[in-house]
Amino acid sequence: MGNVILQYSQWGNKFVETLSKDLKMTYPSREGYSVRNLNYMKQFARRIPSEEILHQGGAKLVELR
Repeated sequence: MGNVILQYSQWGNKFVETLSKDLKMTYPSREGYSVRNLNYMKQFARRIPSEEILHQGGAKLVELR
């Protein structure tokens, strides 16, 4: 989710706010789509490349065998 926000945040300053509203309307029973949480997701994606996460997860799966 954070990577998607990074990609489309070039559309303007209100992108995260609009996304938050749209997600809350589309998924009213779900939580965690506040502007603050979406900004946290964006910061996380900026600081930690997704390749690192995938590699660590794959390594753990191999260990379980």
